[in-house]
Amino acid sequence: MEATGSFLDVLRDTVGSFEPFRAKLAGPVIGGFNRGRCYLPACSDAFAPIQQAVGGRTAPLIGVGLHHFRDELDASETAALAAFLERWQNVTLFEWTVTELAVTSTNDDLVLSGRTLARIPLRSAGSGSAKVSQP
Repeated sequence: MEATGSFLDVLRDTVGSFEPFRAKLAGPVIGGFNRGRCYLPACSDAFAPIQQAVGGRTAPLIGVGLHHFRDELDASETAALAAFLERWQNVTLFEWTVTELAVTSTNDDLVLSGRTLARIPLRSAGSGSAKVSQP
């Protein structure tokens, strides 16, 4: 779908009506579905309402890819990875205020071929309607 006209207007009206929100990047986890991938979970109470507002399903994990294991680990590598995960699992690595959301197009689940179609600023407290900016 091309990111023009009514498509962006709907997103601007829906997503742009949300106010900026706080998010954090948590310590690493190994994905349960894709076992060879290590993620940094992005966490915010705002994610589910935004996903629902655009007609999406609520994702149990919003993950930022950290590493993709191509080969099986041996016993010592597995122990080292387990120790690393245990050490960092309950740590907040980074916190920020999200002020805009991007509309991204991709053909793969890793977003390796992704490109940003538009950026939608979130409504500032007391401001009028949001506008969509092209990247």
